[in-house]
Amino acid sequence: MNMTIRKETLRDQRAHMLAASPGWRASDARVNPRVAIGSIIAMWLIYFLITTGLALLAGAAEQWGAIGRRAIVVIAGEEIVFVNRAALRLLRTFSPQDLVGRSFLEFVHPSCRHRILWDLNRVSGDNAALPLIEERMVRLDGTILDVELTAAPVTHQDREATQLFIRDVTERKRGEEHRGLLADELNHRVKNSMATMQSIANQTLSHAGSLDEARTTLNARLQSLSAAHDVLTRESWEGATLAE
Repeated sequence: MNMTIRKETLRDQRAHMLAASPGWRASDARVNPRVAIGSIIAMWLIYFLITTGLALLAGAAEQWGAIGRRAIVVIAGEEIVFVNRAALRLLRTFSPQDLVGRSFLEFVHPSCRHRILWDLNRVSGDNAALPLIEERMVRLDGTILDVELTAAPVTHQDREATQLFIRDVTERKRGEEHRGLLADELNHRVKNSMATMQSIANQTLSHAGSLDEARTTLNARLQSLSAAHDVLTRESWEGATLAE
C-alpha cells in the first residue's frame, strides 16, 4: 500500500517537473486516471451546489419580495390595530395613524361590506383561514380598487385578531374587461362579415347565367369586400370615402 502511494507521488512530481521544463508536451506526462476523474466529479459537484444555491436564494428573494409588496392589515373585531407599509401605499396614506383605530369596514366598498363581515366572522368563529376572494375597497381619497384578499386568525398583543393579506388587482381586472370587450367586438364583426358574405353569395347565384359566371362574379365581389375591409382597418373602422 505504502509503495503504491509512493510510486503515484513520484509520478505526480515527475509530471510537475516536466511541465516546468522547456519543450514539454502534454503527452509526456502520465496523469493518474482516478485523480482526473475525481477532479471532474468534484468540479461538477461544486457547479451543481453553486447553481442550486443561487436558484434557492433567488426563489427565496422573490417569495419575500412578494410578501413585502402585499398589504397586511391586522384587525381585532373590526378595528384596525396594525398595517404595514404596503397597506399604507394601497390606501394612499403615509401615516399608520390614519388607519389604526378605525373600522376596517370603512375601507370596504358598500356593496361588499355584508359579505366581508360574514367572512371575517367565520374566520374568528371557526378559527380557520379564509380562502382567496376578490372584493372591492375604497381608498382614503375615495378611489375604488379591486383586490384579492385572504385572512387567517392570529394573536396580536395578547388579543385574538385576524390578519388580512391584500393585493391590488385593479389593473388585472381592467385588462380582463378589455379583453372581454375585444372578444365581443371581434365576435360581432365576424358575424357581420359572415352575413355580408352570405348575402353576396345568394345575390350572385340567383342572378348568374352559369356556374362559371357565378364563380367569376363571386370572386370579384369577395375581393372587393376584402379591399373594403382593408380600407376600414387602415382608418381604424371610423369610416372611409366611396372613392377609397
